[in-house]
Amino acid sequence: MLPAWRPVPSFGSTMIIFGIFGIIFLTLGITLYVMSERIQGVVLQYSDRCPINKDNTDVFCTLPIVIDSYIPAPIYVYYQLDNFYQNHRRYVKSRSNEQLMGNWLEESALDDCDPIKTNG
Repeated sequence: MLPAWRPVPSFGSTMIIFGIFGIIFLTLGITLYVMSERIQGVVLQYSDRCPINKDNTDVFCTLPIVIDSYIPAPIYVYYQLDNFYQNHRRYVKSRSNEQLMGNWLEESALDDCDPIKTNG
């Protein structure tokens, strides 16, 4: 048998270790709670304000965003899509890197986008 250090925790040492970890995690939890309370959110629902164009031409819709109070930097903007699952297998398979880089492609050039090439 090889010599090894085998600590036997006593009641006192166990309580000290749990107390130290408790104070650390309590401080971390209070800090995260205070930081999360300072988050300001603005939600702008635009689906009922922008017209839907039936002939597939570009429609530009500009909506003002009104902020009631000062928001310090950095400001993060998130775009939410409902009922859309980006990690779904059919979506992951149907992607075009050219389109993701902003290039316009005709439908015939979208061979990488099988099985979903068009909406509807």
